[in-house]
Amino acid sequence: MKQLLKYACLVALIALAGCKTSKDATSSSAPSPKQEAYIQQIAKKQLSAPTLTAKTEVKLQLNDKAFTLNGTLRMKHDEVVQLSLTFFGLEVAKLEFSPESVLVIDRTNKRYARATYDEVSFLREAGLDFYTLQAIFWNELFIPGTKDVTTGLSEFKVQKAGNETLLLLQSKPKLNYSFRTETANARLIQTTVSPKQGTAGVFCNYDNFKDIEKAQFPTHIALGITTKNALGLTLNLSRINVGEDFTTHTQISSRYTQISSEDLLG
Repeated sequence: MKQLLKYACLVALIALAGCKTSKDATSSSAPSPKQEAYIQQIAKKQLSAPTLTAKTEVKLQLNDKAFTLNGTLRMKHDEVVQLSLTFFGLEVAKLEFSPESVLVIDRTNKRYARATYDEVSFLREAGLDFYTLQAIFWNELFIPGTKDVTTGLSEFKVQKAGNETLLLLQSKPKLNYSFRTETANARLIQTTVSPKQGTAGVFCNYDNFKDIEKAQFPTHIALGITTKNALGLTLNLSRINVGEDFTTHTQISSRYTQISSEDLLG
C-alpha cells in the first residue's frame, strides 16, 4: 500500500505541474534535430515481434486490499492484451483488452462482463483506450489518436533532468502525457497520464530490463490507476517468448452469466 500511495502522490504532483507544463508547451518550438533523433531512438527501441507471451507473478491492490496470484500475459500488437490469473494451476479470472471492448471473466462464479472503454468508469476517468493500454503494456511511447508515433515526433517537448530526459506531449488539451527515460540508454522507465485539473491519473513504472530480440524489455511492470479508488497491478515476468501464436479472442461458455462491468469489477 505504501508503494501505491507513493505513486498516487507522484500522479498528483504531475497533475499540479500540468498547468505550467501546458503553458510552456503552448509557446515552445518543435524539438531540435538532436532532440527529435533522441525521441526517434526511444520510439524504435520497441520489440519488433508481433506477439509476446510470458508467465507472471501478479500482485493486485485495490485501496487497502491486496493479493498475489500467478498468471500468464499474452499480447498481440493491435489485436489483444490478455492477462490470465491462476490459483494452484487453475485459471480463476481473465482480463482481455481488445480495440473494441474490455472483457472480464470470473471463472470461479461463472460470470463475465464485456464493456466499451467509456463504460468502465476508471478507464474513462483516466482517459485510457485500447491503444494507450497496449503501449503501456508494451513499454512504448504513444500519441493518443496516432497509430504510428514516429509520424508525430514534433508534438513532444523535451526536458533534461540530470541523467534522465522527460518527453511531454504538447498538443493534448485535456490530459498531460509524460514519458520519463534514461538518457544514456534511451530507455522508457515511466509513463504517466494525468488530467490538467484534479488528481486522477495513470502511471506505469518499468524495471529489470532483459535483452529480447535485439531490444530491451522490462520484466517488472507496475501499473497504477488513481480515480475515486486506487488500483494497482504489478507484473513480474518470466519465461518470455516472442512470435508465439495463441487464441486472441476468448469464447464465453453459454453456462456463464453476463453482468455489468461495474458489478464484476466491484
